[in-house]
Amino acid sequence: MTDIGFDLSELIEQYCNSKIGKEEFKHEVQKFERNTEGANWWTICTGIWSEADSSCHSKLIEPVTELYGNKDIERILPNKEELEESETKNKISQLPNHSKLTLRAITDLNKNGVTPTEHHKIYETYTNICDTQDTDSVTIRALQERISQLRQKGLVIVVNPSDELRDLKYDLDIRPEVVDEALDLDE
Repeated sequence: MTDIGFDLSELIEQYCNSKIGKEEFKHEVQKFERNTEGANWWTICTGIWSEADSSCHSKLIEPVTELYGNKDIERILPNKEELEESETKNKISQLPNHSKLTLRAITDLNKNGVTPTEHHKIYETYTNICDTQDTDSVTIRALQERISQLRQKGLVIVVNPSDELRDLKYDLDIRPEVVDEALDLDE
């Protein structure tokens, strides 16, 4: 029988280094499974996790889960939530400073029970944070762009009753503790 992980190592490396996309990776894994004796969801998944560098595990969760389902992946990779949080912390660490300060404001409001909240409350909290850090604040329009950026990264969501589309309200889409840990690492 073949060493599944070793045989997948080049494919894993290509995907982790963004040389191939998610769909091509999934297609190649399926092709490999069909054409390899002893390959099944269990051997494929364990081979991928054992062969991939730990820094790439979080990137591999999505395509492997799409192929084999969340329940099965959790049996092999019990720390899936920890990997996803690590990826989220990495996203946060790469944000520009004022986006981090905006995220800090939303997190502080969330922890104080002011959730979901409007952009003017976020702006007020954000400017207070800027003042304490002796940092110039951006305009409210620029803050709205920062919030939009945080939404695109999956860190913040819009929470509005269907009849209140005019005044958007925002909330975290992640646990506040993850934001705290990520921002504490940056300081």
